[in-house]
This record gives sequence, structure tokens and C-alpha cells, in this order.
Amino acid sequence: RETAERHRIARVDAVELDTHLQARVKEFNSMDIDRAQFQTMLKERLSQTDIRQVKADVLPFVQNPRELDIWSNDYFVQLAGMIHYT
Repeated sequence: RETAERHRIARVDAVELDTHLQARVKEFNSMDIDRAQFQTMLKERLSQTDIRQVKADVLPFVQNPRELDIWSNDYFVQLAGMIHYT
């Protein structure tokens, strides 16, 4: 099993869970969330996403389709776990 660390893809130093994101969540989902809730919801969504459909959606925009071989639910959940918030 390959890991996100090994491939150093999408290195994220910091994400600001600012008032804009919180406002959009409240507007569309009628809820207030904190960082822990956001992280949990993101990981749940990524673990349930149809990765085959995601790959099919982006394939027309990718020059080397083999670069998508690493994509899996687990891979994106790992990336989500690497997000650092400011």
C-alpha cells in the first residue's frame, strides 16, 4: 500500500478554517462546525466517494493517466489527515 508521504503529493502547510468556510457550511447545511468536526466530515466523505467516478471525471484533463493509479479512498483520507490548520 502506497502512502501519501511516499509520493509527497499535495503538500499542505496550513488551511485556514476561516469565517468564509464556516459561513458557507452554515448557509448550505444550517450547522456550525469546528475543525474537528470538519476533519471528521471530510474523512467520512472521502472514504465513501466513488474513486472510479472521480478518476473518470478528471481523466480528460490529465496528460498521464498512470498518475491516477495511486488514487484511492484511503489515499485521500491520508491526505486529509495531513491538513494543518492555522
